[in-house]
Amino acid sequence: MTRYLVYRHGSNSANQSMRQTMPLAIIEAKSKFEARQIAEQYHTFYANQSSEAVPESRANKKDWNQVWIDNNCDNEDCLKNPKVIASAEARFNYAKAYGYA
Repeated sequence: MTRYLVYRHGSNSANQSMRQTMPLAIIEAKSKFEARQIAEQYHTFYANQSSEAVPESRANKKDWNQVWIDNNCDNEDCLKNPKVIASAEARFNYAKAYGYA
């Protein structure tokens, strides 16, 4: 298993306004593909956005540290997956926020 830093690429006013790239999560996975799949379960992606997984050895240290600092992996789904090491942005759960869950 390798730790990956997963980025979201593509600006969108709903989740990443005026920013082309954002570090989202540190994921432990067997491959880049698996790391991206896991991150996409916990983060919102729009049609104009894509993900990229970079192994820890090649990751930008500033971005890596920022995900640790911003770690928001406090939602129940995220905590249930031991492969999600840190997540700078959790998927917003509208149902739970508005009392429907």
